[in-house]
Amino acid sequence: MPETTERKPLLQDSLTQVQRIVLGQTYHSPGFNVVIKLIEAMCDDALAYTTKLDPEEEGYERKLAVRTQRARNINEAAAILRDSIKYHLDMIVKQDAEENQAAEAAVGRVIGIHSAVGGQPIDAIQKTFGIHPAKPVKKKEVK
Repeated sequence: MPETTERKPLLQDSLTQVQRIVLGQTYHSPGFNVVIKLIEAMCDDALAYTTKLDPEEEGYERKLAVRTQRARNINEAAAILRDSIKYHLDMIVKQDAEENQAAEAAVGRVIGIHSAVGGQPIDAIQKTFGIHPAKPVKKKEVK
């Protein structure tokens, strides 16, 4: 059964927001696709190098084990790199969303304007101005 150890992203707690943004710019540049192709070619070459072994060669089992492990290591390193990049790009979006939410909450506290929340009734006038809607509610008469 394969080992399933969860690995932390590279530099998980070390990159600043600016460094993450620069990484995002690099990721979205046309040249980054070439880097990805190079990494994929490296993984393919490692696998092909393993399959080129001659089973009749002396020390075949040992060579096969070493080359297979090398191919696995290269593929794992490529996966860790890919997952780390994705983690840092996701953190940019998450931090941006948190900053926007904090800004909206601050504006709501100071000015009294609150964003509508999905699934809740929209009482914009009451939430914004603290008054009841224009149409008054009929009161029941007590007899």
